[in-house]
Amino acid sequence: MKFLGRLLKRPSKKMIYRPSSKLMDEHLFWEIIDTSYKQAQGDFQEQVLTLEEDLKAYTLQQIIEFDNRFRYFIDQAEDWKLWGAIYLIQGGCSDDSFMDFRGWLIAQGKNTFYNALEDPETLVDYDEDQILVQWEGFAYVAPSLFQKLTKKEIPSTYASEGDITGEEWEDKDLKDLFPILFVKYPDNF
Repeated sequence: MKFLGRLLKRPSKKMIYRPSSKLMDEHLFWEIIDTSYKQAQGDFQEQVLTLEEDLKAYTLQQIIEFDNRFRYFIDQAEDWKLWGAIYLIQGGCSDDSFMDFRGWLIAQGKNTFYNALEDPETLVDYDEDQILVQWEGFAYVAPSLFQKLTKKEIPSTYASEGDITGEEWEDKDLKDLFPILFVKYPDNF
């Protein structure tokens, strides 16, 4: 009978986790992001709620790995050229706003994310008010859900690279760096 009692008290596999720096499989990550984007029909705030609901279907370990992959992509998008593009589009962009913008960019899905990394001028397809740079909600979906489910902080050991890549620019350089964006946003310069 003691064995049965211990067995019944054992947490389910879904509730077992360990600190990890492992990244979620990239294909699965983008599938989750793209599904939440489509379900929310482009409404960013709704997408945050949808993503949280979708992540509830995964184990705690997978939620940690999702968050690690998200932070990995935040690092990948920490580039001077991308910062310059959003700076021009918004008429300025603080480091905190740039962090929030990168979360928004990931939320748009794999194609938009990789296209913007390759050529930030692809952001010309978005209107200034569609691009969120002062709302950090997307970055906290996985950590917040993990805390709701466990009453504990997410135990990630993922280490951010922390260094911005690319060549630093000055305001006067933006017109030449982003001629297409400059045509659309001349008043923001």
